[in-house]
Amino acid sequence: MVIVTEGISSENFTVLLEQALRMKQYVKLAYFDDIHAFHSVNVVMKRTEQGIELTNGYVIEESWIVSLDEVKAPAYQHIDDFTCDC
Repeated sequence: MVIVTEGISSENFTVLLEQALRMKQYVKLAYFDDIHAFHSVNVVMKRTEQGIELTNGYVIEESWIVSLDEVKAPAYQHIDDFTCDC
């Protein structure tokens, strides 16, 4: 198990993601979809040929993941607030 209190490396985030996929338990997932809308859901994930399939039937790319169980992906660690000012 990877326990994170501050920034996480790409390698450790991959380990965390693979654990979530292998354990097939609900996780809190935040991601952007194909039109860049932000989502935060509790889902079980599985890897398919098309990408990562969520229990809601949606398939996402790994690069769209913002956070997993409150641990931010390395590409999004610099962002504190994902709300829109528009």
